Amino acid sequence: MIPYTQYDLSGHHQGGYAPHHHPHHTHLGHEMHQQELPKYSRLLFKLPRVVQDQREKFENEDLFKKHQREGEVRYTLHRDRPVHERQAKFQQGCRDGHTEISFSGTGLVILLNWTSFTPPHPMDQKYGISQNYCDFNREQGKVHILSSFILNGVCVRWRGWLDLERLDGTGSLELDEALMQREEANLAKHLALVQQRLKDCEERYRGTVDTDQLQQMKKLPGYI
Repeated sequence: MIPYTQYDLSGHHQGGYAPHHHPHHTHLGHEMHQQELPKYSRLLFKLPRVVQDQREKFENEDLFKKHQREGEVRYTLHRDRPVHERQAKFQQGCRDGHTEISFSGTGLVILLNWTSFTPPHPMDQKYGISQNYCDFNREQGKVHILSSFILNGVCVRWRGWLDLERLDGTGSLELDEALMQREEANLAKHLALVQQRLKDCEERYRGTVDTDQLQQMKKLPGYI
């Protein structure tokens, strides 16, 4: 699972999905054929990173219900290399701030990232500040990891540990409340921007497109 990139709020489409739209010609005269019609794909921006009902989806969707329970995980990279080399690469990846694991029971593969090598300060936890980390010092021979990411539109974090020699361990998914609040705020801004752009587009082309085209514009995602 690779997290989405951030929103593109510049108003230009730079990746993600946007339907290909062919210019639609009308019969209102020569000027209509010469004038450029709205490029709706520019107004859709990127797909949102999160869904609008994250908590409900986390609590009810089978994917999340299965992984909320603590389960066995394994390090997945460099399977064709000798054990001692895999151990070294796993530890080096952890020191570089990333690793990849899979849930043995379901086969779900997730990419974990973090920026710290110590657990968050108690005051950070009190105020809901999410800090990703890996800790080599909590238990000898193990590394404990906390990593937040977005899975199927829901802000979650994986909390667990892996054995440095066996390259397996246990862990589970939790709903990341702090990340969820930030992403919901970003989503609201994103939808508001899309709505405003669509309204501006309607005003701009009100005198140059026919009624049917305006009705089609109002059916675009995010239009209110």
